[in-house]
Amino acid sequence: MVIVAQLVRASACGAEGRGFEPHQSPKNINLNIRNMTFISFSLAFMMALFTFYVNQKIHKMRNIKILINTLFTVYGNENSFKEFKIDDVPTRLMNEIIEIEKLNDDNYYIDYQLKKLRQLRMVYFDFKDAETAIEEIHKINFVKLDKFFIIFAFLDVKLPNYIYVEC
Repeated sequence: MVIVAQLVRASACGAEGRGFEPHQSPKNINLNIRNMTFISFSLAFMMALFTFYVNQKIHKMRNIKILINTLFTVYGNENSFKEFKIDDVPTRLMNEIIEIEKLNDDNYYIDYQLKKLRQLRMVYFDFKDAETAIEEIHKINFVKLDKFFIIFAFLDVKLPNYIYVEC
């Protein structure tokens, strides 16, 4: 008598695994890939917009800093009373103040510098003699703006004791 071995066993109901079949259907995997792609492109786009905004604002702050430093260098020294027609200076300063105000976004540091420029304009406007005007310029106490001005003006953090000292 020949005994034939049974090669296939019967399994219990539901005990077999899925074998090599994926756990998710291919349709769900494609949706997840699309969602991740959309999210990553959206984040990249938002980062690009934010970078553009930051660059534009820093560029504007740098231009304002250069303009303010130039105005005080040109008009805020003793030689300026000898080099310029005193009658023209208040008008020139007022035009530059208006240009800076156009660039300003209600920023504390820029407003503070505009206040000093207006004081300088009044020194020229009320000019009587060079000695009095020079004393008034020293009272304005202008400090040349540096890279910290751009950082603090960009953040609009109010730390006036660090950058400016009022007399």
